[in-house]
Amino acid sequence: MASTREEMMKVIDYILNRSDRAEIEVIQKAIQRRLKDLSRGSSRLNIAGMAHSMSRAVESQMESKDKINKMIRGFIHDLLQRNQPDIPDEHIKMILDEYMPNEEMKEKGREDRLPRDAVLSMIVQFVDYSLGRMSSEEKSQLAPDWSRKYWDVFSGDTRRLIAHLLEGRIAESEFWEEIKKR
Repeated sequence: MASTREEMMKVIDYILNRSDRAEIEVIQKAIQRRLKDLSRGSSRLNIAGMAHSMSRAVESQMESKDKINKMIRGFIHDLLQRNQPDIPDEHIKMILDEYMPNEEMKEKGREDRLPRDAVLSMIVQFVDYSLGRMSSEEKSQLAPDWSRKYWDVFSGDTRRLIAHLLEGRIAESEFWEEIKKR
């Protein structure tokens, strides 16, 4: 059974690294409700009921978001096809995937589209910078906003491993073993 600290770290990791705006709003409302209940002195809440309500709210938000995303992708696909009929469908899909990735694609990142050596080099730079091991000269050669761009390329698994390394939850040797396996 996970300790309270482990559970809290999982929640924090989810909020910081995997949740989108809609999910954060649901979480924020749940926190506001909990704070309001605590200020009234009702610390013995129906946790199961709250969890069920929150789960339904998140599920509803996600279904709505998926429907809206599909609708917008369909609209843009039709618009591109009408205005540029000579563009092959697979090219339109590539454009949509690049500018409007679905949740599965966000989780995968774009690692699989780049050479493995390039991804490994990006991971090394990201980790070295984050751990304060990068020289001033190396830092000066990095492009503006490089860390966000790298992070967007990394898959969800790579992001989690990096987060665990930086939080001290795994040793660096274990981190690199996991990275090499992929």
